[in-house]
Amino acid sequence: MGLFDKKKKLSEVRVPKFALATLPDPVAPSIAREEIIAKQKQLTILWTALMVGTLAVLLFGVVLQANAVTEPYVADGGVFGCPVPILQGNTGQ
Repeated sequence: MGLFDKKKKLSEVRVPKFALATLPDPVAPSIAREEIIAKQKQLTILWTALMVGTLAVLLFGVVLQANAVTEPYVADGGVFGCPVPILQGNTGQ
């Protein structure tokens, strides 16, 4: 009836060979030393960039706060609010 009419070939399943991780090939000490020095230089450059970036953000924050307009506003139902005049208090003289 159709159940046994067509014989389909089953796809082959390949199982990878089991093997332990192999160690990398040995490297000459002079080449290993050069690679370590190169990695140390890269690390130094990255740390320097991180510190310079951190100091730049801190400096930018200080400059931004120094230049910020601190005039108080009151929400009066308008779009921009109403500025509040700053009154100078009596100094007791």
